Amino acid sequence: MLAAGKTYPYTCKPEDVFATLEHERHNLFFSDVQVRGVYPSFMSYYLKSNQIKLIIKEEDLSTLKDNTVDFVSFSYYSSACSSARAEGLEKSKANDQKP
Repeated sequence: MLAAGKTYPYTCKPEDVFATLEHERHNLFFSDVQVRGVYPSFMSYYLKSNQIKLIIKEEDLSTLKDNTVDFVSFSYYSSACSSARAEGLEKSKANDQKP
C-alpha cells in the first residue's frame, strides 16, 4: 500500500514545475519498479550523478520483470506544494510545520 499525496507546483514558474516533477519521480520510484518491472530511465541519470553504482545481474532484471504486482492500493492523505526555492514563500496553517 502506498501512502500517497499529490504535489503541485507552488507557482507556474518552470523551476517550480520542474522541482515538482523531480519530487513526484522520486516519490513514485519504488512503486514504478514494482508495477512496471523495470527501473525508470531517469533513475540511471540520478544514480550516476550521485555516484551510486548498483550491482545488478541480468537475472535480477528478469526477476523484476517477471514478478510485477497485480494490485496497487493507496491512501490519499494530503496535497502539498513544491518549489525550487523555499525562501519568501507564504506560510499558512497548512504548510507551517513546527518542530
